[in-house]
Amino acid sequence: MSSLAITQSLSSQQMSDLLEADRKEDYSGFFDRVLECAEAGIQLTTVEVFLREHHCKTYLVACEHKKSILWFYPCRSPDGTEKPYHLYVAMHPEARKEAHQKVKNEDENLQNLANTGFV
Repeated sequence: MSSLAITQSLSSQQMSDLLEADRKEDYSGFFDRVLECAEAGIQLTTVEVFLREHHCKTYLVACEHKKSILWFYPCRSPDGTEKPYHLYVAMHPEARKEAHQKVKNEDENLQNLANTGFV
């Protein structure tokens, strides 16, 4: 899984910030950390691989938008059209439960994360 996703490494500060936000279940802080990573050119796939390798409770999930309890961030292409997949941040227990049901294949989720248009 790692070889598919890692294109740029997280800095030690970024790693620490993500782990701390996950530990505290600080949703807005966690999403802010993800945005900072994206602005630094780090792909969502890299962040998700890091989260899994550190057994974090928070998941980044790429899904088609449907009624969901997962937090939802639509992503648009430069021409304004929506990308086929959207970013869900599954932090709280019910969202994590739904994420486990949606992510049947981790490699497929990583490929879909790469197609969210988020980064």
